[in-house]
Amino acid sequence: MTRWTFWTENWNIFDFFIVLTSVIEILVAAISGGGGSTGLSVFRLMRVFRVLRLVVYVERLNILVQAFLLALQSVVWVGVLLMMVLYMFAVIAQGLFGKSEDLENNVEGVQEWFGTVPRSMATLIQVTTPNRVRLGVAVRVR
Repeated sequence: MTRWTFWTENWNIFDFFIVLTSVIEILVAAISGGGGSTGLSVFRLMRVFRVLRLVVYVERLNILVQAFLLALQSVVWVGVLLMMVLYMFAVIAQGLFGKSEDLENNVEGVQEWFGTVPRSMATLIQVTTPNRVRLGVAVRVR
């Protein structure tokens, strides 16, 4: 075994870069006076990915991961379908509410909410999500 064998395995290279970013973070903290975090410590969290090596060695876990990835493809297509439906309703909402002179004269902020199709999409997302995201778009009914 030569001393260059270490560099032939990808996981060893991965570990080297994580240690290197940790050393850089320590040096930057020492130079800057040790104040705040540099944000490089986030890369140390990447060590969690080493657990993924188990997937190769445990057959049942490998089967589960493959099934999860196949199911994830279907979820992506459901998301695409939802975005298409959202786009259709945003176009309708922009046509009905964004171009209505009656609403524009009587309701403040109609153009901000429904003036363009992207604004209409954002408004529809805000209205259809829980209360903490609405940001004043929908008025609470009593």
